Amino acid sequence: MVARDRTRIISEGALLRLLGLAEALPQAERPFTVAQLAAQTGLPVRTVETLALMDVVEVNDDGRCAFRDLVAVRAVARRLTEGASLSEVLAGLLPQSATSARVLEGDVARIGAAVSRGQMHLPLPESGNPTADDLFEQAYAAEEDGDMSVAAAFYERCLSADRSDPTAPFNLANVLSTVGRLAEARAYYERALAIDSRFVEARFNLAHRLEASGDATGAKKQLVAALKTDPAYADAWFNLATLHTRENDLAAAIRCWGKYLVLDPRGEWAEKARQSLSLCQRLVQAAGAGA
Repeated sequence: MVARDRTRIISEGALLRLLGLAEALPQAERPFTVAQLAAQTGLPVRTVETLALMDVVEVNDDGRCAFRDLVAVRAVARRLTEGASLSEVLAGLLPQSATSARVLEGDVARIGAAVSRGQMHLPLPESGNPTADDLFEQAYAAEEDGDMSVAAAFYERCLSADRSDPTAPFNLANVLSTVGRLAEARAYYERALAIDSRFVEARFNLAHRLEASGDATGAKKQLVAALKTDPAYADAWFNLATLHTRENDLAAAIRCWGKYLVLDPRGEWAEKARQSLSLCQRLVQAAGAGA
């Protein structure tokens, strides 16, 4: 967060992590920005930023948020739509940290630590007709527990309850990929993109599925589209560079490796990227010398 005088404002949890007094954020997949959380839950960006400052949402150094943050923001959004004020919701959150936050809903709806452990099982409405958010949270909890068949079933029910949410088909596609149902996974990635064409993680994962099936052209098309939406998406640059290298398109590969290294010079794959870039440059030089 940045104030008007450009001073960066951070949460208590972020400060403790900077001081080495709290554990680093878990290495979870972080497909969302704060703006994307706001767009998917209908909340103003400022509200989600406030939740981040209260450690309800955990934002890493790259400004990315995890699926559990989406679950938490959904729960807050539901309380706000039911008539609670933000101050009332925060009053229920402030006594706990982000890893043990709770939002009161009826009797109790558990988020935070329960979400991080994949143990969140909200009580379903008395009518027996759970909301899309209830189903999503049940699906996410099952996925975190490794019960992919249950997760898939809940995500499918979530899709039926809310056809406007791209996250449910995206998560369902991830689950189906995990269990080897690859053709179905591809269809659900495409469904997520039909709902939200700017869902770059869906494009990235779809590109991976296309590449695995031998469709390198389709994979490159999806990666290029993802980078048009988010030019700072380092993993997409890495995968695009890999495809260009395999096809011996050295000029394009060099450009993409360079882009990746600017964005992620110390990341897990940075050394491999440097080696690949060096190889491509040597091949270009050798071709020039032999001309």
